[in-house]
Amino acid sequence: MKKLILLLFVVIVPSATNAQGWNAILNLNPFPSPYISDWETNPAAIGSMAIFNNSGIGEIILIKTSVTHQVQGIVFTSVTNEINISSASVTVLDNTSLFDFDDASFPNATLKTQVRRTGRLPEGKYTACMTIEDMNGLILVANVCGDFTIIYPEPPHLIYPANQDSIPGEISYPTFQWTPVMVPPAYIINYTLKIVELLQGQTPAQALSANYPHYINNQIDINSFTYPIDALPLNYNKTYVWQVQVLDQF
Repeated sequence: MKKLILLLFVVIVPSATNAQGWNAILNLNPFPSPYISDWETNPAAIGSMAIFNNSGIGEIILIKTSVTHQVQGIVFTSVTNEINISSASVTVLDNTSLFDFDDASFPNATLKTQVRRTGRLPEGKYTACMTIEDMNGLILVANVCGDFTIIYPEPPHLIYPANQDSIPGEISYPTFQWTPVMVPPAYIINYTLKIVELLQGQTPAQALSANYPHYINNQIDINSFTYPIDALPLNYNKTYVWQVQVLDQF
């Protein structure tokens, strides 16, 4: 699905049990993408960590992560590859550096199968906790944690025109309506309206899959849309199939 960066962040104050001169702050999107591939490739998929190094000395570190579902327990744990932190006072790492799924451990076999099969995390509330260690196992920053929620919105349902409905010939620019997708205010979505002509012998699904769109618009932000006057006209005595999909912010 399409992806945009969430602008709202949750800032978590790190644990006080840190090595001298080291600190960290974890910034998580409150409603991140559920897709593991996004966490690995999209720098804005879940968030970032600011690491504060006031020791004046560079360090090679590992970040150990545990992600826990509120109901189902630990979903996975992971350890990053070696990360070189310079002597600069602040280093910001995005989520592509914070999570390593190639060697991730999934304690729950059922959850492991589900995540591997679907490529996404289950719905629900989560807590991610990270610990930064040097290469000798010394903990530099312990238990920097943040919460986030994975949501799968209900798909929209078409309202008007209804199935098998006929639009009067004098209405050249009908208004299409569907149920809104209910998501939290911070969760940005767009609707895509697609209209194709139904050819003889086709099912609606075949038409949507195979036919060139008569009209398509993927920048609709409300649950209704009036067919534009500058679009290809809808022809009288022809049959059309229409579809609405919701695209989230990622």
